[in-house]
This record gives sequence, structure tokens and C-alpha cells, in this order.
Amino acid sequence: SPYVEGESDNVGSPESRLLSRGLPSSIHLLCRDLLKGELSIDEASTDLHYMIMEPSAFLRCSDMTPSNFSLIRSKLRGRDAEIRTMNDTFCKLTTTGVSEVMFVSGFSGSGKSRLVRTVVPHVAVAGGFAISKKFPQGIDDSLSLVLEAINDLIIMVSEDSTDEELYSIASELISSVGEVFLSVIHQVLPSIDLLFNVNVTSLASLGRGMPEQTSGLTNESISFILKTLITAISSRERPVLLHFDDIQWTNASSLSVMAELVSGGMDTSCIFLVLGYRDNEINQAVLNDLTACLRRSCVPVQHIHLVGIDEPYFIDLISNALCMLPRHCKSLSTAVYRKTKGNPFFAFQMP
Repeated sequence: SPYVEGESDNVGSPESRLLSRGLPSSIHLLCRDLLKGELSIDEASTDLHYMIMEPSAFLRCSDMTPSNFSLIRSKLRGRDAEIRTMNDTFCKLTTTGVSEVMFVSGFSGSGKSRLVRTVVPHVAVAGGFAISKKFPQGIDDSLSLVLEAINDLIIMVSEDSTDEELYSIASELISSVGEVFLSVIHQVLPSIDLLFNVNVTSLASLGRGMPEQTSGLTNESISFILKTLITAISSRERPVLLHFDDIQWTNASSLSVMAELVSGGMDTSCIFLVLGYRDNEINQAVLNDLTACLRRSCVPVQHIHLVGIDEPYFIDLISNALCMLPRHCKSLSTAVYRKTKGNPFFAFQMP
């Protein structure tokens, strides 16, 4: 034991010998402060609690690599109430079969996308599908990103569904629009052939003789096509999470198409549509029009607004990032908290 009395002093203090034996610095500091009488039992208990709950941060050598640092930053802290709201809303959707819309707003780096990702495991357990897209700034054709999302959804459904399920989806589509109109859908959503287990040529041949109509389709026509497909694919047993981030970069017509996907009430579509945006950059008039449109269609709408996280969670974040127990970096964490107003993203951007 390093604490045997009478051992030579030239080997260093008892607590420093812990470091020489390769033990974590958190253990060394805990023992040092206890031996000096500078730590109460309650404080020591708190330190031990952190070590047990976060061993990867506090029971390891301080060899922070970029990958480890990114892992710590990716953990969502201080958003328990928002996570419950997100997950409860999805669970309600799977029970009622009525599509829901959730707006998630906040400044850049507030954790909007990470909040949405907390519901993805629940979607998988429910037998559903999750698609996430982000509108880039300066996009000219924002509707193309919506179509890309639905195309990705079709591919996912075709890969994860049985032949019987695909047959049921295909039958419902044919019943709703007829075989000839499927060629029009194919012009907008090329991956639809995967639902019919046929190649592109044979599906397109259903409408042979019809003129190409892609460029001439109105937003109303595209909305009808997407709504028809979503209705055939989604259900309480197969819910769909559609997440579009940074909608401040899209336009009113694309938002209108998204809204149409969830309209119609029960037994039409079963979609959890999550729309994220930076509240200081959104066109408020367009957002108000979209919200009013959804409510006129009797679509349940909720709004989560993310601000800076509370100081205790912020201190935990810095503590984990530095692999230092909170009491050792509290003054630093408090200074950074005041500087960034609790924005986790800004905390890691400071020089």
C-alpha cells in the first residue's frame, strides 16, 4: 500500500504516488484533498458519484483525442423536459394514428438536431422509419430536397419490408391513382419502382404515350403525389419521422408541400413532421402562415424553443470535456457560461 507509515519521504507524498502508479488524476486529487482535510464527506461522495456515472471522463488518463472530444460534445445535456415532450408526442402519434407537427427553434448550436435524434430509437422500436434532411443556405430548388427525402424513404421501406407488405403498399397505390398515373409519380419519385419489384423501364411503360410532365407539375400536383404515397406507406404500425432542419432557408411553396403531407386527420398519414429553424433568421410571416394552415387542417402543432442550458448542466459539460471533476473547474465553467449565455456550441468555439 502507498500509505504504509515510515515509508521514505523521497518517493513523494502518498497521493502523488497514486499518479506514478497510473491511477487517474481525479483519484489523486480526491485523496489529496481528503488527506489535507480540505474536502467534506458530502463533497467526496459527490466526486465518487461523478466517477461512477461518467467513468469514461473521470476514471481515465487525460488523453483527450478529437474523437473523444466530439463524443462528449454530442451528448445532449439539460434538455430532459424537451426530450420527454418529443418522445411523448411520438408515442401519442403511434396510438392515435394522427400526424403531428413539432417546430424546434433555437440559435445555432442549441441542440435542435440532437434533440430530434433522441426519438429515432423509439421510431425503430415502433417499426417505423426516420428521415432527416437539412436545407443549405442559398438553395435555389428547396422542393428537390423534400422529394429527395421521400425518395430515401421509399428506398428504406423497400429494403425493410416483406414481400407481403410491399404488395399491400403497391396495391393501395394502384387503387388510389390507377396504373397509368404511376408513371407520373415515377417522374417525380424515381425510386417508386422498388415498391413494385419491377425495373424503371417497365414501370415507366405503364404511361407510354403520355408526355413527360415533370417540369409542368404544379405544387398542388406534387403535393397530391407525395400525400398519396405517404398515405400508402405510413400507418400506426409503420410511423414515419420526417425531420427537416434549417427551414429558414426554404420557401413558402416547399413548406406548403410539407404541410400537405400531414393534413387529412386519421387514417390518411401517420407522420411525425419535425421542422427545425433558427428563430433569429426565420421569416416570421411565412412561419405564421404555415402554422395557421396546419391548424386549419386540424393538425396538432407543438413548439419547442431551445435557449442556453442551465448553469449546472453547463458546468457538467465543461467538466466532462476537460476530464476534470466539476469542483475543480467550476470557476472556469462559470466564466465561460456567462460569456456564452449557456450556448454549448459557443463554449467549444471560444479561443
